[in-house]
Amino acid sequence: GGAGYYGSFQACKLFNNTAQFGGGGFCGNFYSCLIASNAAVLAGDIGSIGGGGYATTNFNCTLTANRAQWGAGLFRAYACNSILVANTGANYYVSGPNDRTNSSVISYSCTTPLAPGRGNITSNPLFVGPAWGDYRVGVNSPCFNRGLSQSWMSQAQDLAGEPRVRDNRVDMGAYEA
Repeated sequence: GGAGYYGSFQACKLFNNTAQFGGGGFCGNFYSCLIASNAAVLAGDIGSIGGGGYATTNFNCTLTANRAQWGAGLFRAYACNSILVANTGANYYVSGPNDRTNSSVISYSCTTPLAPGRGNITSNPLFVGPAWGDYRVGVNSPCFNRGLSQSWMSQAQDLAGEPRVRDNRVDMGAYEA
């Protein structure tokens, strides 16, 4: 794991890390984290797995601009209420750029291409300013109020320190609008 290895991570920003397995994280639990620009690399990207995460659990995370040969966004992972966009991989036929086909379970998330699973959408999340690293979504985003409310969220905060639940609704991604 390039940044997070086992353990539980809350409201973290994981940028520009590398590892052969899980550039952003390996076998950890991530809550309200921004996991961006990480890479799973090995000589020539041969055998690199899980640019954003490998065998991770991701609740309300934003995974973007990660890369790997297999599962650029996630590999053998679970994601709920997350945004997985603009991750790039070398082997699209087996794992896809966001690992939507063979080993991850994704629900109530925004991912391109569309992942099988309940509540998923495929849309531009309309980040406020991705060019300068602002991955918040606004009220006109298709990710606004589209997440699944869960009991752990009642006292939780988003990445900016704001309440995770607002008006009994939850957004997809690391930030609440």
